[in-house]
Amino acid sequence: MFRHFMAACVLLTSLVTPALSATGEAIKDAQGSVVRIVAFVANGKKTSVTTGTGFVVDGYKHVVTNLHVVEKAQPDDIMVADGGIGEHSSKVARIIAKSTALDLAILEVPTLSKRTPLKLFKGKPVEVAQNAWAIGFPGVADEASDSREQVENDFISSTVSSGIINKTTRTKEWGNKSAEVNILHHSAAVNHGNSGGPLLNECANVIGVNTQIDTSDGNTVNKALNVVELADFLSENSIQYDTGDGQCATTATGSVATPTAASGSTDAAKLTEGNGNSFPWLTVAAVGLVVLALAGLAILFLNKPTALSKPQAVAAPVGAVPPVKPPLATGGYVLQGLDGHENLRFALDRDSIHIGRSASMNDYAIADDSVSRRHVSLRREQDGWLLEDENTTNGTSLNGQRLVSHRTHRLSANDIVKIGEVKFLFCKA
Repeated sequence: MFRHFMAACVLLTSLVTPALSATGEAIKDAQGSVVRIVAFVANGKKTSVTTGTGFVVDGYKHVVTNLHVVEKAQPDDIMVADGGIGEHSSKVARIIAKSTALDLAILEVPTLSKRTPLKLFKGKPVEVAQNAWAIGFPGVADEASDSREQVENDFISSTVSSGIINKTTRTKEWGNKSAEVNILHHSAAVNHGNSGGPLLNECANVIGVNTQIDTSDGNTVNKALNVVELADFLSENSIQYDTGDGQCATTATGSVATPTAASGSTDAAKLTEGNGNSFPWLTVAAVGLVVLALAGLAILFLNKPTALSKPQAVAAPVGAVPPVKPPLATGGYVLQGLDGHENLRFALDRDSIHIGRSASMNDYAIADDSVSRRHVSLRREQDGWLLEDENTTNGTSLNGQRLVSHRTHRLSANDIVKIGEVKFLFCKA
């Protein structure tokens, strides 16, 4: 009976855990798309430093932040900290579009290391009490110095906080106070330095831009610009962006959000933000505990022995084996490192494999600066292996020919694959 009860526990736990894990991984991965903004502002003979947060929105080095973070800086005095990828150095940014009404600025950073753009969520309107996550560089965790040299070479890790949406509203108390603006009130902890950073849903899609902390009337209210305003602003300035495809777990039952849209779409079906979770995680846990208790009682009742009953042995079926999927004919291949990388040997022992510099984002990691965080993916089919470059900075080559990004290329035995500057031989194990 105890074994049955424990089996029920494991089953129920397995229903809840994947969704939680998927959310955590999505938010963690999003940190690589969030950057620290540093602006040097001349005040007479002194130079002060203003810091904030930004995030990448397309593949052309465009970063979104708040205008108030950078508006007082002179050209060439706005820096984006390029930490976490490649060298820990800052890159010069310039403002290419701005809106005082929305308190938004678009920065162009031509030399920024390749980063995955965050997606803007298109779906149902944000709902009160849905979960939300903020990523940024709050002032309390920032070690900014007035020394340009120190600031340009510092690398400070981003901070993640979580909360819920408290309210969705429109207000004129924003930007130049000339028009009503859609905003969100939320409880995810933010501080000075979070300005311009993303507010995300469980899919790590942007639902807002953190902008203000209102401490009036003795209460603290964190405010973010609604993503509908950001989407319109990007479209007006011909900046492409991607929308979330909803392919992430949102509830313990495995349901997923379903909205999809083409990049940069702001037509009649105006971009609105996703509803986050179908219901709060505390509710998920509570329901799970109730179901667990009921399952345990049912199992105990059904297995309760009667006066005349006794345990009966159950004969195991002779020769029975579980059905197995026929093995693919293309198994047994490896990527063997060459030219000084012979210590690298990646077994292609599953149907889909990702390779890049980040150990947390890939099945195999390559510690080389020429390799992007997520560089290539390999997919096994019945008749062979397919290789795909993930739109990387230094590219992927097959037998000396650079591959077209996001297009699959078939591999043959003894092909030479170059991932960044690292060569591999595709061969039988």
